Amino acid sequence: PHKGAYAAWGRHLEAQIRELGIDLRTGVEADLPLIDALHPDLVILATGSRPVRPGFLQGAETLTAEEALAAGDVSGKTVAILGGGAVGAETAEFFASRGHAVTLVELRNEIAPDMEWRTRKFLLQRLESAGVTLLPNTRITAIAGRNIRVADARGRERQLEAQDALIVAMGYQPHDPLSARLADAGHEVRRIGDCNGPGLVLSATAQALEAVAAL
Repeated sequence: PHKGAYAAWGRHLEAQIRELGIDLRTGVEADLPLIDALHPDLVILATGSRPVRPGFLQGAETLTAEEALAAGDVSGKTVAILGGGAVGAETAEFFASRGHAVTLVELRNEIAPDMEWRTRKFLLQRLESAGVTLLPNTRITAIAGRNIRVADARGRERQLEAQDALIVAMGYQPHDPLSARLADAGHEVRRIGDCNGPGLVLSATAQALEAVAAL
């Protein structure tokens, strides 16, 4: 939600790449044989991160926030978002705007504490206006299928109403399948962005600029 500017920026960068005559390859898996064949002086690795799916969700019928947003909508009326950081809160707003009754469950005592304060303030106002049920300080104690049992900060448990869709937004973990293999093969490697650790677009962009400036 509200990320149209990023999409426009991505299109601008792709246009610049093509205008500069850079060899742009999409739909191609970057593996060790391919990189060896290019004989690079430096490999800049930007393989990103992947959503975390905690083990206690095994057996539950869930989608990640990425999967749900890519689909554009989910079936049914009720939606529970498991994880109330920035991604979970924005995902809650998106599905509330699609007419769903949304419940946002967060272990910490605040919703979206990782968000810039002004942006967070307006987001919380929009969530309230959209009727999103916010459950901070809430721990998931059991989950099966699309049924969730939770406990509040005092340990009082209750069963949430059965949900039509469960969406997981419990953070990201670095995805780096290549750097160790590349280094073993004698390549100089520099990692940038989320493969170092999940962060913000601006920090990843700054790391990219530093990497190319050092060439």
